[in-house]
Amino acid sequence: MKPDCYGPDYKPQEEVVDYFRSAVAVYQQLPTYDWLKEAGIVPSLTQTYSRDQIMTVLRQKHGADVSLGCKGNKFDEVWYHFDVRGSIQTGDFVASIPDGGKTTCPPLGIRYPPKGSSGGGSHTTYNPTHTAAPGPKPTSTLPAFSGRGTLNVLTNDDRVHGCIIGSGTWYVSGTCAKFTATPIDNAKTFTLRSNKGECAVLDGELTCSRSVRKSSVFSADVGGLLAFGNNVTFFADAVPRGWKQQGVFTEPEGHATRLRIRWEGA
Repeated sequence: MKPDCYGPDYKPQEEVVDYFRSAVAVYQQLPTYDWLKEAGIVPSLTQTYSRDQIMTVLRQKHGADVSLGCKGNKFDEVWYHFDVRGSIQTGDFVASIPDGGKTTCPPLGIRYPPKGSSGGGSHTTYNPTHTAAPGPKPTSTLPAFSGRGTLNVLTNDDRVHGCIIGSGTWYVSGTCAKFTATPIDNAKTFTLRSNKGECAVLDGELTCSRSVRKSSVFSADVGGLLAFGNNVTFFADAVPRGWKQQGVFTEPEGHATRLRIRWEGA
Protein backbone atom coordinates (compact mmCIF):
# COMPACT_ATOMS: atom_id res chain seq x y z
CA MET A 1 0.00 0.00 0.00
CA LYS A 2 3.00 2.33 0.13
CA PRO A 3 2.86 5.10 -2.50
CA ASP A 4 6.31 4.21 -3.82
CA CYS A 5 5.00 0.72 -4.67
CA TYR A 6 2.70 2.20 -7.31
CA GLY A 7 5.47 3.32 -9.59
CA PRO A 8 5.42 6.34 -11.89
CA ASP A 9 1.63 6.23 -12.43
CA TYR A 10 0.87 6.88 -8.74
CA LYS A 11 -1.85 9.45 -8.03
CA PRO A 12 -2.03 11.19 -4.61
CA GLN A 13 -4.20 9.31 -2.10
CA GLU A 14 -4.64 6.35 -4.47
CA GLU A 15 -3.61 3.95 -1.71
CA VAL A 16 -6.39 5.30 0.54
CA VAL A 17 -9.05 4.57 -2.06
CA ASP A 18 -7.57 1.12 -2.65
CA TYR A 19 -7.58 0.35 1.06
CA PHE A 20 -11.27 1.13 1.53
CA ARG A 21 -12.25 -0.48 -1.77
CA SER A 22 -10.57 -3.72 -0.68
CA ALA A 23 -12.24 -3.54 2.73
CA VAL A 24 -15.69 -3.05 1.21
CA ALA A 25 -15.09 -5.82 -1.34
CA VAL A 26 -14.28 -8.29 1.44
CA TYR A 27 -17.22 -7.09 3.53
CA GLN A 28 -19.61 -7.73 0.65
CA GLN A 29 -18.59 -11.38 0.65
CA LEU A 30 -19.48 -11.80 4.33
CA PRO A 31 -23.31 -11.72 4.72
CA THR A 32 -23.17 -12.25 8.48
CA TYR A 33 -26.85 -11.48 9.12
CA ASP A 34 -27.98 -13.95 6.45
CA TRP A 35 -25.66 -16.69 7.69
CA LEU A 36 -26.96 -16.36 11.24
CA LYS A 37 -30.57 -16.18 10.08
CA GLU A 38 -30.17 -19.44 8.12
CA ALA A 39 -29.19 -21.11 11.39
CA GLY A 40 -32.13 -19.64 13.31
CA ILE A 41 -30.05 -16.99 15.07
CA VAL A 42 -32.08 -13.81 14.63
CA PRO A 43 -32.36 -10.50 16.50
CA SER A 44 -34.71 -10.74 19.47
CA LEU A 45 -35.65 -8.80 22.59
CA THR A 46 -36.14 -12.00 24.59
CA GLN A 47 -34.06 -14.84 23.10
CA THR A 48 -30.44 -15.35 24.13
CA TYR A 49 -27.71 -17.40 22.44
CA SER A 50 -24.49 -19.09 23.39
CA ARG A 51 -21.08 -18.14 22.08
CA ASP A 52 -20.65 -21.61 20.60
CA GLN A 53 -23.93 -21.31 18.66
CA ILE A 54 -22.83 -18.12 16.93
CA MET A 55 -19.20 -19.15 16.52
CA THR A 56 -20.04 -22.52 14.95
CA VAL A 57 -22.18 -20.95 12.21
CA LEU A 58 -19.66 -18.28 11.28
CA ARG A 59 -16.71 -20.68 11.44
CA GLN A 60 -18.40 -23.01 8.96
CA LYS A 61 -19.21 -20.17 6.56
CA HIS A 62 -15.92 -18.30 6.84
CA GLY A 63 -13.65 -21.32 6.99
CA ALA A 64 -11.90 -20.33 10.22
CA ASP A 65 -12.70 -19.04 13.71
CA VAL A 66 -13.88 -15.44 13.97
CA SER A 67 -13.77 -12.97 16.85
CA LEU A 68 -17.12 -12.05 18.43
CA GLY A 69 -17.52 -8.64 20.03
CA CYS A 70 -19.95 -7.90 22.86
CA LYS A 71 -20.65 -4.89 25.04
CA GLY A 72 -21.53 -6.62 28.26
CA ASN A 73 -23.63 -9.48 26.95
CA LYS A 74 -24.94 -7.57 23.89
CA PHE A 75 -23.64 -9.01 20.61
CA ASP A 76 -22.68 -6.21 18.22
CA GLU A 77 -19.48 -7.06 16.31
CA VAL A 78 -17.76 -9.76 14.26
CA TRP A 79 -14.11 -9.73 13.25
CA TYR A 80 -13.04 -11.86 10.31
CA HIS A 81 -9.35 -12.65 9.90
CA PHE A 82 -7.46 -13.21 6.65
CA ASP A 83 -4.08 -13.92 5.16
CA VAL A 84 -3.53 -12.21 1.82
CA ARG A 85 -2.00 -14.01 -1.14
CA GLY A 86 -0.58 -11.20 -3.21
CA SER A 87 -1.18 -7.49 -2.69
CA ILE A 88 -4.03 -5.99 -0.71
CA GLN A 89 -5.26 -4.34 -3.89
CA THR A 90 -5.52 -7.44 -6.10
CA GLY A 91 -4.59 -10.45 -3.97
CA ASP A 92 -6.74 -13.29 -2.65
CA PHE A 93 -8.03 -12.98 0.91
CA VAL A 94 -7.78 -16.41 2.58
CA ALA A 95 -9.58 -17.17 5.86
CA SER A 96 -7.18 -17.53 8.79
CA ILE A 97 -7.40 -18.03 12.53
CA PRO A 98 -7.50 -14.95 14.81
CA ASP A 99 -4.13 -13.56 15.79
CA GLY A 100 -4.78 -13.82 19.51
CA GLY A 101 -7.83 -13.79 21.78
CA LYS A 102 -10.14 -10.99 20.65
CA THR A 103 -13.58 -12.50 21.42
CA THR A 104 -15.27 -10.54 24.20
CA CYS A 105 -18.66 -12.32 24.34
CA PRO A 106 -19.59 -14.45 27.36
CA PRO A 107 -20.11 -18.21 26.92
CA LEU A 108 -23.86 -18.00 27.61
CA GLY A 109 -26.71 -15.50 27.73
CA ILE A 110 -25.69 -13.42 24.70
CA ARG A 111 -28.37 -10.94 23.67
CA TYR A 112 -28.75 -10.06 19.96
CA PRO A 113 -31.20 -7.11 20.02
CA PRO A 114 -32.86 -5.74 16.86
CA LYS A 115 -31.53 -2.53 15.41
CA GLY A 116 -33.27 0.49 16.86
CA SER A 117 -33.88 -1.19 20.20
CA SER A 118 -32.23 -0.37 23.48
CA GLY A 119 -31.35 -4.02 23.95
CA GLY A 120 -33.69 -4.27 26.91
CA GLY A 121 -37.44 -4.67 26.99
CA SER A 122 -38.51 -1.63 25.04
CA HIS A 123 -38.25 -0.72 21.38
CA THR A 124 -37.40 2.78 20.23
CA THR A 125 -38.74 4.10 16.95
CA TYR A 126 -37.76 7.39 15.33
CA ASN A 127 -40.62 9.27 13.68
CA PRO A 128 -39.32 12.12 11.49
CA THR A 129 -41.41 15.28 11.48
CA HIS A 130 -39.64 17.07 8.66
CA THR A 131 -38.15 15.93 5.40
CA ALA A 132 -35.78 18.18 3.52
CA ALA A 133 -36.55 18.91 -0.11
CA PRO A 134 -34.43 16.78 -2.43
CA GLY A 135 -31.46 18.46 -3.97
CA PRO A 136 -30.72 18.56 -7.68
CA LYS A 137 -29.85 15.27 -9.30
CA PRO A 138 -26.13 14.94 -10.05
CA THR A 139 -25.13 15.40 -13.62
CA SER A 140 -22.00 14.36 -15.42
CA THR A 141 -20.57 14.72 -18.86
CA LEU A 142 -18.50 11.57 -18.41
CA PRO A 143 -19.54 8.30 -20.03
CA ALA A 144 -20.89 5.58 -17.77
CA PHE A 145 -17.62 3.65 -18.04
CA SER A 146 -14.58 5.89 -17.90
CA GLY A 147 -11.26 5.72 -16.12
CA ARG A 148 -10.75 3.12 -13.41
CA GLY A 149 -13.40 1.06 -11.67
CA THR A 150 -14.63 -2.38 -10.67
CA LEU A 151 -17.14 -4.72 -12.32
CA ASN A 152 -19.64 -5.91 -9.72
CA VAL A 153 -21.85 -8.90 -10.49
CA LEU A 154 -25.60 -8.66 -9.91
CA THR A 155 -27.63 -11.85 -9.57
CA ASN A 156 -31.35 -12.26 -10.22
CA ASP A 157 -32.38 -10.47 -7.03
CA ASP A 158 -30.25 -7.44 -8.05
CA ARG A 159 -27.88 -7.98 -5.14
CA VAL A 160 -24.16 -7.62 -5.60
CA HIS A 161 -22.69 -11.11 -5.48
CA GLY A 162 -18.98 -10.95 -6.09
CA CYS A 163 -17.26 -9.32 -9.01
CA ILE A 164 -15.20 -9.85 -12.13
CA ILE A 165 -11.52 -10.32 -11.42
CA GLY A 166 -8.51 -9.59 -13.60
CA SER A 167 -8.75 -12.64 -15.84
CA GLY A 168 -12.42 -11.94 -16.64
CA THR A 169 -13.91 -14.65 -14.43
CA TRP A 170 -16.58 -14.30 -11.74
CA TYR A 171 -15.33 -14.55 -8.15
CA VAL A 172 -17.03 -14.13 -4.76
CA SER A 173 -14.27 -14.60 -2.18
CA GLY A 174 -11.46 -12.25 -3.15
CA THR A 175 -10.73 -8.63 -3.86
CA CYS A 176 -12.32 -7.09 -6.93
CA ALA A 177 -9.94 -6.23 -9.74
CA LYS A 178 -9.60 -2.74 -11.09
CA PHE A 179 -10.36 -2.22 -14.75
CA THR A 180 -9.54 0.72 -16.98
CA ALA A 181 -12.33 1.81 -19.34
CA THR A 182 -11.13 3.73 -22.40
CA PRO A 183 -13.95 5.55 -24.26
CA ILE A 184 -14.10 5.41 -28.06
CA ASP A 185 -16.61 6.55 -30.67
CA ASN A 186 -17.42 9.85 -28.94
CA ALA A 187 -17.64 8.09 -25.56
CA LYS A 188 -20.61 5.92 -26.58
CA THR A 189 -18.52 2.77 -26.47
CA PHE A 190 -15.32 1.74 -24.73
CA THR A 191 -12.72 -0.96 -24.26
CA LEU A 192 -11.74 -2.59 -20.97
CA ARG A 193 -8.36 -3.58 -19.59
CA SER A 194 -7.31 -5.23 -16.32
CA ASN A 195 -3.88 -5.84 -14.85
CA LYS A 196 -3.93 -9.14 -16.77
CA GLY A 197 -4.28 -7.39 -20.14
CA GLU A 198 -6.89 -6.28 -22.66
CA CYS A 199 -10.42 -7.70 -22.36
CA ALA A 200 -12.32 -9.38 -25.19
CA VAL A 201 -15.12 -11.86 -25.79
CA LEU A 202 -13.38 -14.90 -27.28
CA ASP A 203 -15.53 -17.84 -28.38
CA GLY A 204 -18.37 -16.34 -26.36
CA GLU A 205 -16.40 -16.03 -23.10
CA LEU A 206 -15.14 -12.87 -21.40
CA THR A 207 -11.34 -13.03 -21.25
CA CYS A 208 -8.73 -10.54 -20.08
CA SER A 209 -5.18 -11.50 -20.93
CA ARG A 210 -1.94 -10.22 -22.37
CA SER A 211 -2.52 -12.68 -25.19
CA VAL A 212 -5.62 -10.73 -26.31
CA ARG A 213 -4.51 -8.94 -29.46
CA LYS A 214 -7.65 -6.88 -30.04
CA SER A 215 -10.02 -5.61 -27.38
CA SER A 216 -13.76 -6.09 -27.75
CA VAL A 217 -15.97 -3.03 -27.88
CA PHE A 218 -18.46 -2.71 -25.02
CA SER A 219 -21.20 -0.23 -24.27
CA ALA A 220 -23.09 0.95 -21.18
CA ASP A 221 -26.78 0.59 -20.43
CA VAL A 222 -29.05 2.29 -17.91
CA GLY A 223 -27.76 2.00 -14.35
CA GLY A 224 -24.15 1.54 -15.40
CA LEU A 225 -24.67 -2.00 -16.68
CA LEU A 226 -22.09 -3.51 -18.99
CA ALA A 227 -23.48 -4.38 -22.42
CA PHE A 228 -22.00 -6.45 -25.22
CA GLY A 229 -23.82 -6.46 -28.53
CA ASN A 230 -26.60 -4.38 -26.87
CA ASN A 231 -27.25 -7.20 -24.38
CA VAL A 232 -26.78 -6.66 -20.63
CA THR A 233 -27.40 -10.29 -19.63
CA PHE A 234 -24.42 -12.61 -19.22
CA PHE A 235 -24.29 -16.26 -18.23
CA ALA A 236 -22.30 -18.68 -16.07
CA ASP A 237 -22.47 -22.35 -15.22
CA ALA A 238 -23.29 -21.61 -11.56
CA VAL A 239 -22.81 -19.06 -8.81
CA PRO A 240 -19.20 -19.35 -7.58
CA ARG A 241 -18.65 -20.83 -4.14
CA GLY A 242 -15.64 -20.34 -1.91
CA TRP A 243 -12.49 -19.88 -3.94
CA LYS A 244 -13.89 -21.36 -7.14
CA GLN A 245 -14.18 -19.06 -10.16
CA GLN A 246 -16.78 -19.22 -12.92
CA GLY A 247 -16.39 -18.23 -16.55
CA VAL A 248 -18.65 -15.47 -17.90
CA PHE A 249 -20.35 -16.04 -21.25
CA THR A 250 -22.44 -13.96 -23.61
CA GLU A 251 -24.75 -16.77 -24.74
CA PRO A 252 -27.00 -19.00 -22.57
CA GLU A 253 -26.26 -22.36 -24.23
CA GLY A 254 -25.08 -24.73 -21.50
CA HIS A 255 -24.89 -21.96 -18.88
CA ALA A 256 -27.85 -21.92 -16.50
CA THR A 257 -27.03 -18.90 -14.32
CA ARG A 258 -27.94 -15.39 -15.47
CA LEU A 259 -26.07 -12.33 -14.26
CA ARG A 260 -25.51 -8.69 -15.00
CA ILE A 261 -22.36 -6.65 -14.54
CA ARG A 262 -22.40 -3.14 -13.09
CA TRP A 263 -19.58 -0.62 -13.25
CA GLU A 264 -18.47 1.14 -10.07
CA GLY A 265 -16.12 3.95 -10.90
CA ALA A 266 -13.13 4.71 -8.71
